[in-house]
Amino acid sequence: MKARPTISLAALQHRRLDGQGRPVGLECRKCGCQHFNVVWTRQKGDGSIRRRRACRHCGHQITTVETTLAEAARREKEIEDDEQEDEE
Repeated sequence: MKARPTISLAALQHRRLDGQGRPVGLECRKCGCQHFNVVWTRQKGDGSIRRRRACRHCGHQITTVETTLAEAARREKEIEDDEQEDEE
């Protein structure tokens, strides 16, 4: 069985926390590190940005999708409108 990478004590001490002590931002699901390098970036047709990120500590990769607040609000409104149409 492959040994899982562990996060260093220094990384744990520098974690960004919110007012209730919870971690803020991205966190690697494998090792808990909050530092990532961007592997590639792609612009999607709807205006959002898709990024593939790799953990600097263990190399685990994740994909993020970034949108503007205006775009997120527009999508939320579309979902609400669809739900109202389904109820009728």
